[in-house]
Amino acid sequence: MKAVILAAGMGRRLSSMGWEKPKCLLPVGGTTLLGHVLESLIARGVREAVIVVGYRRGVVEREASRFDISCTFVENADFSSTNTMYSLFLAREFLTGDFLYFNADVWFDAELLDLLIGVGQVGMDGVLVLDEKTCGDEEVKMILDDRGRVLQIGKALDPAECAGEFIGIGRFNHSICSALIVSLGRFCFDRAEHGGAGLGHDTQGGRSLFFEAAVDDLLGDFRVMTVPLGELRAVEIDTAEDYALAKGMIG
Repeated sequence: MKAVILAAGMGRRLSSMGWEKPKCLLPVGGTTLLGHVLESLIARGVREAVIVVGYRRGVVEREASRFDISCTFVENADFSSTNTMYSLFLAREFLTGDFLYFNADVWFDAELLDLLIGVGQVGMDGVLVLDEKTCGDEEVKMILDDRGRVLQIGKALDPAECAGEFIGIGRFNHSICSALIVSLGRFCFDRAEHGGAGLGHDTQGGRSLFFEAAVDDLLGDFRVMTVPLGELRAVEIDTAEDYALAKGMIG
């Protein structure tokens, strides 16, 4: 199993605290956000990571190279105008088998990976970590059936119908990989399917979307389940307030 880590972004909303480096290099618990992901993987025997880089890619690559894990770097040169949809599409040649997915701006209890690595694979195409809570408009939310299967995922869903937030960490099995690559490509480049102008190669269009839209496109044909965060902790760090919350959790 490999890990795919999206770490191309700038973290503009952290400017209020004077942070100018990539968000994934925020110091937490004696390491960085990215370092925490890599250390957690190494401790569980994962030896390969594909990291999508962009903003100040050199410092991110140097940080990753400090750890005893084989890293392949994929560049998103359009990091400032695209989003996770395009970053994951750029890593498509590596989506060939079971992989763990990470947004690099999330701090989490490392034991969370034990749930994802150990989860059964029979009849299951993917697993997304669910924070069961009442969500607002900003969170990526999920609507589930009574067995925890994801029926819809996205920001625009009615919070009252949602079970909680997808925290940006999950697992995708080999059975969904080919279809996921096709779906990512359609959103990034297919004008006809997504309403004409604005989604073609000569504009950013669908490349500025979150990758969850491509996953949502597949949910009718593939069985994507959830694993609850439960008593474990995780926080996505977008703002100075989020960062303070994460540091408070770590102690």
